[in-house]
Amino acid sequence: MTLHYDEATKRAKVVIYAGLDERGQQRQRSKTWRSPNLRTAKREAATHEHNLRADLERLADRAATLNGLIDRWEKMHDATDSPSTVRGRRGMVKRLRHDLGRIPLDRLTAPHVDDWLLDMRTAVDPTGLRTMSDTTIANHWTLLRAVLRQGKRWKMVANVDAVDDARPPKRTATRRPSPPTAQAFAVLFDSARPDLRIAIALAAYAGLRRGEILALRWSDVDGNVLHVHRALVDLGAGQHQEKLPKWDHVRDVDIDDGLAAMLAEHRLELVERALQVGATLAADGPVLADIGRDPTGRTPRRLGWLTLAWSRHADKMGAPDVRLHDLRHHYATELIDAGVPLPTVQRQLGHTQLTTTANVYAHAVDSGGRRAAAAIQQRRDAAREHHGIDGR
Repeated sequence: MTLHYDEATKRAKVVIYAGLDERGQQRQRSKTWRSPNLRTAKREAATHEHNLRADLERLADRAATLNGLIDRWEKMHDATDSPSTVRGRRGMVKRLRHDLGRIPLDRLTAPHVDDWLLDMRTAVDPTGLRTMSDTTIANHWTLLRAVLRQGKRWKMVANVDAVDDARPPKRTATRRPSPPTAQAFAVLFDSARPDLRIAIALAAYAGLRRGEILALRWSDVDGNVLHVHRALVDLGAGQHQEKLPKWDHVRDVDIDDGLAAMLAEHRLELVERALQVGATLAADGPVLADIGRDPTGRTPRRLGWLTLAWSRHADKMGAPDVRLHDLRHHYATELIDAGVPLPTVQRQLGHTQLTTTANVYAHAVDSGGRRAAAAIQQRRDAAREHHGIDGR
């Protein structure tokens, strides 16, 4: 323990040291207070030292548990992950803390994890229905594995056998993309109000995600190219924030003349609406500006607006099962059906890996293979017919 006392200010400070932490840094705690003289400060320092060492012991006990590891893991990831990702895993982290958090890291075993998984699989609501799907339970297991693996890198966990030796349930099959048919899409598009129609076009003719649509600015529209460099994310309570697109994968999306002309017409309409109320449209406002709230076009539409507007429109047109994101699937499927190479589809969609595109749109790729085989057959038949004619 070290005691510092300043006669001028009558302030005392006690510092205690408790060795090095797992990162090799000195672990210490201190307490500052006012004391009338050095003699009194020395007497009071003994009490403060006792309390500080007790706090260190409690912290050390917590650090040695799964909760302590989660504290550090969550602090690191909350600072780097997107707000939507942080919010999405909040419930899983809470469940992990409640069920396993107090177990010391050196005592966590595979039976602990297996029992935990079984409890989630057998949990039912008052009506007798399961409260968690196998996919959700498997996601909990994946989170625990990520936390323990980071703990191993930090030398806080000797190994991750506890989670690796457990048996999580298999995830249910991913929902197969179900884009609307060409006829259904035409009805949904033609009957939409103008501002919603622009959003639909950006999803169905450029493959943009919801957040990317609402974050798109006029400076991002460069003739027949859209520079997709940002997206809006929902922070809750009606708040939103701009960030990089999903997986931080910025991209340039080539668009056809029809969509380029539609965007130009939309901009002219916004300019005219601004002039009607004596305002000037901002040069670099959002494409989907909330012109009713802000005639200058600087205020973007909210994420909830687009979701609700699409939902109501789809219900009205008798297509309640068609999600806004299905329009992006429509775009991808149309590209693949047209014979566009898969790497180009990947680039247009903003997937970081080609395997993602191939897996998500496997049904379209498979049908493309059948069309390729049919095309080869047609060319072979044409060649045979040609040679037959030449031979006569």
